[in-house]
Amino acid sequence: MDIADTNAQQWIRIFNGDTNFMGDRIIEYYDKGYLIAGDKETSPIYFDGWLCKTDINGYRLWDKSFQESDTLVKITFTSLTAFDNGEISLIGERINNGYHDPIIVKVDACGQKQWCKIYDAISQLGFGYDIVSLPGGGYMALFVNWVEPQENKPVWLFRLDDEGDIIWQQYFPQDPMFWGTSVFRILLAPDSTIILTGESYTPNPGQTSPVWLRPFVAKVDMDGNVVFELSWGRNDYLVGIACSSIVDLKGIIYSASAHARPLPPYGDSPCLLTTSSSGEEIFYKDLKDSTKNAGAGVLTWFQDSTIILNSVWKGINPQDSTINGVFKTDTLGNILIEKGLFSDDQSFSDCISTYNNKAVLIGPFGWNYPYWQTVMIKLNSDLEYDSIYTIPFTYDSLCSYPIVSDTILLDDCEVIIAIDDPIEHPEKTILHIYPNPSTDQISIELPKYLVRKSSGSGITTTTTYHQWKEVRLEVFDIFGKLMYCNEIPQKINTVQVDVSGWNTGMYVARVVFMNDIVAAGKFVVNGVQRVISVD
Repeated sequence: MDIADTNAQQWIRIFNGDTNFMGDRIIEYYDKGYLIAGDKETSPIYFDGWLCKTDINGYRLWDKSFQESDTLVKITFTSLTAFDNGEISLIGERINNGYHDPIIVKVDACGQKQWCKIYDAISQLGFGYDIVSLPGGGYMALFVNWVEPQENKPVWLFRLDDEGDIIWQQYFPQDPMFWGTSVFRILLAPDSTIILTGESYTPNPGQTSPVWLRPFVAKVDMDGNVVFELSWGRNDYLVGIACSSIVDLKGIIYSASAHARPLPPYGDSPCLLTTSSSGEEIFYKDLKDSTKNAGAGVLTWFQDSTIILNSVWKGINPQDSTINGVFKTDTLGNILIEKGLFSDDQSFSDCISTYNNKAVLIGPFGWNYPYWQTVMIKLNSDLEYDSIYTIPFTYDSLCSYPIVSDTILLDDCEVIIAIDDPIEHPEKTILHIYPNPSTDQISIELPKYLVRKSSGSGITTTTTYHQWKEVRLEVFDIFGKLMYCNEIPQKINTVQVDVSGWNTGMYVARVVFMNDIVAAGKFVVNGVQRVISVD
């Protein structure tokens, strides 16, 4: 692999060679270097997951290839996240004989594998698309195409613990009027909620068809409650997509979007959408008004609350070139600086801001035909190429030995095969009460999974829980008198209740979790007839 600086006056790094290097995501690491996640394709049928570490100037320090011994199995990474202790988690897909499944791999600060898990998808084309680490541990993971398309549940959000085991799972869209939804990014907001950004087909107000492609923005809290689910511009007949979002300290969401202009000159505009913290549309601003085949892909903050946004655009004249460029805007979408970078119709796949107020963009480009290469650029707040840092930096200090480039085998990944269990076996989400009727004692078998339906902002959210600390088991008679109440930890599967002293009649048992009833069942007690003698 060669890393070339194409011009001494430009901060441009190119990762190339006699293979395809597809770098999709980048993060700034604890030591001010960068981590890149993607894949290396050595042929149309062989490719490995790829993790690359660079210094602050973008020069490679080491890289790791991830593969299985079976060379026909393909591994790709699409995103990554890191913790303060240097641990790194990568998400992507494992492809085996045409079957695609999400995969998550966790490595330590030395790049050594800690664990890897394959999440057996219901469909043949499921893959992991994005991942964020959470305060206090664990992850949010975005799985796409996890079930068959006809179910209209194309997007799945999974909350995972530190070991990658499922706490809860939830599908999108929750609103049945949304179709063909895709989510490209998830983002941890300052209020510890998760923002989802993508696209969805919805009809115009008062209609059921036809459906139109619109930006999709949603918010969910850490317990799986949907705060809002928005088809952006539905009331204004806006057509377009949203690719990524950022959030300010007030909770306002700014999304990089493409907008199909409804009036002459027809075409697409790179666009900035703004959404309130509760899901109300604030405004949208087209950054170009005479372009076609245009869109906005990724964006990030500068420290003065201005925004850098990457876009591609082409003028409406046939002879116009397609430009890959960046805008610096204020939060109202007013352009402060515009800079064309090069002529290419491929946009960058990620953009981050650094500790010292610079912006780094990365993405795969086909400049080295027939091979793709990863291009990484760094700009200052004036959108000029950054300078080279000559001050020595210490890298990988959390590892006690030098990290070397090598290959990590994933032959021992744990396969999580019961993800679809609550969907395929709904009987495992309900109460089982026996014997029924009973005269002296009943057994209440608790659900293996908790399906919680909660309402808010006009949306009924369905979330399936695999893990929980405890639930409350309650039993009432038909008059509403509480006969039994106890907190039951998850490790207890069956609860015995003595009903020998209860009156004959109908009783209702229910399981309460997070103040919602998640399961309920009825049973009958045949009480013993009592005869009172009077002397």
